[in-house]
Amino acid sequence: MALPRPRSADGSQIDIGPLEAGEEDAALDCLGACFRFAPDPGRWRHLYRDGPAGDAVIVVVRSGGALVSGVALLPRRIRFFGRWGLAGHVLDSMTRPEWRGIGIRSAATTLARRIARERGLLAVFSFANDSSLPGSLRQPTRRRVSEMPLLIRPFWPSRGTLASALVHGARQWSGSSGPSEPESAVAGPLPAGADLVARAFPEDGGWSAPAFDDRHTRLFERAEGVAPIAMIRDADHLTWRYAAAPGMPYRQRDVCDGAEVVASAVLRTAEIFGGRVALLMEWLWQRGARAAAADLVRDAVRSARAAGLDAVAALAMPGTAHRRSLLHLGFLPIPAWLAPKRVTFNVGPENEGDDSARWYEPSHWHLSWGDGFLL
Repeated sequence: MALPRPRSADGSQIDIGPLEAGEEDAALDCLGACFRFAPDPGRWRHLYRDGPAGDAVIVVVRSGGALVSGVALLPRRIRFFGRWGLAGHVLDSMTRPEWRGIGIRSAATTLARRIARERGLLAVFSFANDSSLPGSLRQPTRRRVSEMPLLIRPFWPSRGTLASALVHGARQWSGSSGPSEPESAVAGPLPAGADLVARAFPEDGGWSAPAFDDRHTRLFERAEGVAPIAMIRDADHLTWRYAAAPGMPYRQRDVCDGAEVVASAVLRTAEIFGGRVALLMEWLWQRGARAAAADLVRDAVRSARAAGLDAVAALAMPGTAHRRSLLHLGFLPIPAWLAPKRVTFNVGPENEGDDSARWYEPSHWHLSWGDGFLL
């Protein structure tokens, strides 16, 4: 149901503040109205209350007893040039359609950033589409870092065929029908397609449901080639990120040397980009285990091809060791103009100082599909 918009933007009918106890149902109702889906309270709590870095900063805009807008900053544990801290991941920024255009979400974001600074968060970042990017960049210190650096290992015979297929996928994605799934983290990951992941990566082929322990924490701490800014990928984070749930689309494979995990990958399948694709969600290896890590990706490529998929896709920032390794394994970089959907990674440090410029350099970031929540 549409809510009446105030006759003026003087703020007299508006209250902006942190989400209060007992307002969860109202927040879910606002999410549903903004993203056009029926939110699951369990998924909302898992994402915003149960994460290893603590509760999200959630600021909402109220009018007449209803929530009409809001923004959430999910605290993410981050490693910044050897220093560990927290950064705020902007998720599910929302404003009911009839309330857009008067700046209330920007005001909510400003308050959320102030609270984040009080909690000691080092920076705020988001993965913004074309409609949300201008609002993100209006925030002080927030700058573009890079459009999402997509690489793809196609199973088509030529680059020309690849380009044609991606353009077709882009048209499908941006057409009036568009994807039916809401672009909300609370909606959960996109469906994988009926039995697609099981067919492509069966357990008897060495891929299993994700399970993580202290060995994976040590793997991240010892990982080779991880850029100096990275979200912490220890056992607590990975278990939360890839939590078991009905229809879970993820598969994992580890390489062990004695008692230790020396290389690990997490994959999923999805029907996106105009085709059926395997996504390399996570990929890490310990020093000296690069060959084992490469074999993991080669096995993923073989399995995906044998299952009739169209490609394997990955993300890796320009100038990073992970990107160089993927290029060596036959992945092709996709120009931003050809990508099926434009998403821009942007960040703003919350305490400007001598190291502020380091946040904006793409090669300083380790990013993968697993850093988002729509896949």
